[in-house]
Amino acid sequence: MHFVSLHGAYYPNNYGDVLILNIEAEWIKELTGKDVSLPFATDIYRSTLQSNQVTGKDSIIQSDYLIYGAGGFLGEPPADIYKWSLNFLKNHLKPAMLAKKHKVPYSIIGTGVGPVSAFYGKAALKYIAKNAEIIAVRDQESKDYIAQLVDKNKPIYETADVALSLTKESIPKQVKDQVQNEYLNFDGLKIGIHIGADRHSSEHGANVQMVIDETIQFFNQNEHLTPVLIIDNDNQVQREAVDFIAGRLKQNHVLFKHQTIWETTALLAELDTVITNKLHIGIVNYAMGNVPISIPYHSKTKRFYKQIGLEELCTPISEVNKGLTLSLLNQISTDVLNGNKGKYQIKREEMKAKALNNKMILEKILNRDANKL
Repeated sequence: MHFVSLHGAYYPNNYGDVLILNIEAEWIKELTGKDVSLPFATDIYRSTLQSNQVTGKDSIIQSDYLIYGAGGFLGEPPADIYKWSLNFLKNHLKPAMLAKKHKVPYSIIGTGVGPVSAFYGKAALKYIAKNAEIIAVRDQESKDYIAQLVDKNKPIYETADVALSLTKESIPKQVKDQVQNEYLNFDGLKIGIHIGADRHSSEHGANVQMVIDETIQFFNQNEHLTPVLIIDNDNQVQREAVDFIAGRLKQNHVLFKHQTIWETTALLAELDTVITNKLHIGIVNYAMGNVPISIPYHSKTKRFYKQIGLEELCTPISEVNKGLTLSLLNQISTDVLNGNKGKYQIKREEMKAKALNNKMILEKILNRDANKL
């Protein structure tokens, strides 16, 4: 049985992680004609990516090749660093060790890397990087970070997030039609609100509340607009934020809850702008020709907005100040109404080409032409 093993951040039904691994899985199937196996994934990943039934360590040691796939799992979050580092050893060092022991070649393709603070986490990342055949990372910061961990002669390729390969043509037509009829069947600007940060947090809750209050203010000053409230992970924080916003809006709103990656992608494709704290909500909205506003919890999100030359649209939640959210919503809505979306899309084609370089590299290594890179 011939198949390729694909490893990533297998969190339960996380829109961005499922989407980007699905893109890579489809590329692998197209390029090789082989099945894809997901070593330690949850059922939602196996179902969406239509993986084979080989699981656990067998998924790696019986595979023809292992890909460390897209996602930011080779870098730590802003908080709980030492707990994350211990989980990193368990979740992400293990595939590399199994592959090396059983002589299964592997590469890192389209992944975000660093920083990693704890010495044991950094040692694990160094092991993963050192033994990879090919390394292709999604931004310059990842390239600079991983270059410190490997031999200076080892080539490292800078690509871009695989989701930037998407266009509106990537979305199944029936899904587009369904989302349009069910959620977006109204006139005027399409503006999404996605708040996945806790307004009650002792650390940054006041800033989250500031963003929420100014978003409500914007819509109440523009009662002709229909807000689209988005829940991409049906947890208490997002439900509570949506209930708070909905209860203070003067107009009717639309509520969208993530179910499948293509429904959510179809929605983001049609939103002129979306205010979000998640990386891939913003990336997909941008990839579809729109203008995301980012208020991330994770500082690494800034890498993407720097890459596309729109750093002014990304302010970490810890740095939000009074008037910022209202100003950005007014600025972008005016630009969209005046037909000026294009000024935010100057690097779009370059980013799409860089994203597709991940597919080209996959083709070379999976067909054993890595020496031609």
